[in-house]
Amino acid sequence: MSCHLIEHGGLPDCDDLPNGGTEARLIVINYNDVNYIRTLNGKITAIYLLGDSVAYEFFGFRQDVRKGEDVVNIGRLKNRFSHSVEFVVYEIDQVQKKNLQRMAKGRFMAIIENKGKNDDSLELLGKECGLRMMAGVLRDAIETKGLYKISLQTPDNGVEYERKLPQTVGTDYENGIEIIESILTADEGIFDETFDETFE
Repeated sequence: MSCHLIEHGGLPDCDDLPNGGTEARLIVINYNDVNYIRTLNGKITAIYLLGDSVAYEFFGFRQDVRKGEDVVNIGRLKNRFSHSVEFVVYEIDQVQKKNLQRMAKGRFMAIIENKGKNDDSLELLGKECGLRMMAGVLRDAIETKGLYKISLQTPDNGVEYERKLPQTVGTDYENGIEIIESILTADEGIFDETFDETFE
């Protein structure tokens, strides 16, 4: 028996049709600040950061945050996934310039919120390989009106790819928001590996 047989099809929920696009709020986490990610039945139930590390929010308007997923064939019929997220940074002062310079050399995870605010709205990108800033125009006076346009993506180096699509954060929407709030402050609790749950 194959280990890669799909397990069910899909039907639309006519009473809760998905809303296109994402909310204009992006949570970015330094990849090396992540101590441990706990999962249960495929959903992320906790994110623990090292020491006093925190995640950072980027806010925008309308469709300022756009995410994507691609299937990548790595040979011998093996497929992996590439995650990506684009967002606009409205601050153009020197403090933000230094921040973006660091981002150009860093590796990150990102949490986005799909519109709809249901149990699967919050998703984590870059869990295994992290996301890196992609080469391209950061700021164009005409196209971006002088604002910074950032693109983070799974490294396209032929080696690092994600084994899974972006994973749902939280057992439900409210729990997902609680997880996000916990990593936006340094008071997220002490990491404890003794959980009576099924790990993935």
